[in-house]
Amino acid sequence: MDLLGGFFGGGRQGGQGRGGPMNYNQQMIAHYQDFLDVIPAYLSQKPDLDGTAKILLPADVLQQISAYQFPIPMLFCITNTYTNKKVFLGIQEFTASPHTVVLPQQFYDQLGCFDGCQVGVSLVTDYKKGKYVKIQPHETAFIDLPNPKAILEHELPQFVQFLSKDQVIEIKHMGKFYKINILEVKPDDESHTICIVDTDVNIDFAPPLDYVEEAVNPLQQITKKTSSQIEREKKESQKFVAFQGGAVRIDSRPIDQKKLKEDQEKLKQQYQQKDYDPRKFKLKHGVRQNLEHNTFTGSGLSIGKTPARYK
Repeated sequence: MDLLGGFFGGGRQGGQGRGGPMNYNQQMIAHYQDFLDVIPAYLSQKPDLDGTAKILLPADVLQQISAYQFPIPMLFCITNTYTNKKVFLGIQEFTASPHTVVLPQQFYDQLGCFDGCQVGVSLVTDYKKGKYVKIQPHETAFIDLPNPKAILEHELPQFVQFLSKDQVIEIKHMGKFYKINILEVKPDDESHTICIVDTDVNIDFAPPLDYVEEAVNPLQQITKKTSSQIEREKKESQKFVAFQGGAVRIDSRPIDQKKLKEDQEKLKQQYQQKDYDPRKFKLKHGVRQNLEHNTFTGSGLSIGKTPARYK
């Protein structure tokens, strides 16, 4: 039953709505403040109130403020003076029992209410139209839904009319409830509350509460190469390298690679052990020596005589 829709007719347009017929009190701002008994939604005839951010108030509250000017939709501040906590909620219907306000279970618990508790209820008339909200889903499953932003734009107005900073709301999609933290709202004021009805609100997402960053394998991080490194190595591999062929035996037998490697290591060690001495390769006194070239260096023979070695 939508009493507001029937009572105000076209008064649900954006901006300030007006209650009742025109009279001399028309320009006076409505004021309402009272202490009411509070009960959770499951004890009322409206258990489906749970999951929303709206309350039920008695019909006489509407009668008290209907002759004055007040904004549409209505916003009420609910305060528990015992715990000094307060929340800002919209109105679902004026069908509660006299002197009673019905709260959704989550806000009943959030305020620290108990059986027989009374809360302060006051009408807020100077709230702001929302421009921006930053949210944080409790579950990664929500952002895994196809187009979660479009889901919010469609589902939010069905459950809430106002959003408050540090508030936790629930929305229902495909039979499942998703909890969402309200981290930031703009414009911001003392109430930290914005209206999301008849206005365009930009929605920003923070990482979900259960989100865990994927662990990076250190080995993968070390072996990971940039595209520039791969390109540089490719160019270097294409450079000319002399003597790329392998060793071959003269008899065409296969080479023992193990023995070849051992020989190479031995040769390498020999060169490493011997220190290079440049003095061994110097010219004596800086002058190149002329070696004598002796021709006919063989031994002489006498005719008719036999050398001793042939005897």
